Amino acid sequence: MTIDVKQAVAVGTRHFEDLFGSIAPNFRLEEVVLNTKEQMWEVTFGFVDSDARGGLQALAPPTRVYKTVLVTMENGDVVGVKMRSPG
Repeated sequence: MTIDVKQAVAVGTRHFEDLFGSIAPNFRLEEVVLNTKEQMWEVTFGFVDSDARGGLQALAPPTRVYKTVLVTMENGDVVGVKMRSPG
């Protein structure tokens, strides 16, 4: 069974919650890419890093963090999570 984009996003969201405990502030879907060479969905989420708000950073604009969940196209297994640089 091949999973579609909606299923890949749902799997990625559930996996994010399982790993990090809860949905972070300003959590949102940023990007979904089908990597046909690797046969997987790359589902990228962005959120505000609330841990980086101490000291002088509290005066700066919030920092967005991006994480990409790698979901196999064939069966929806999560095979990895990686940081993604902004931009």
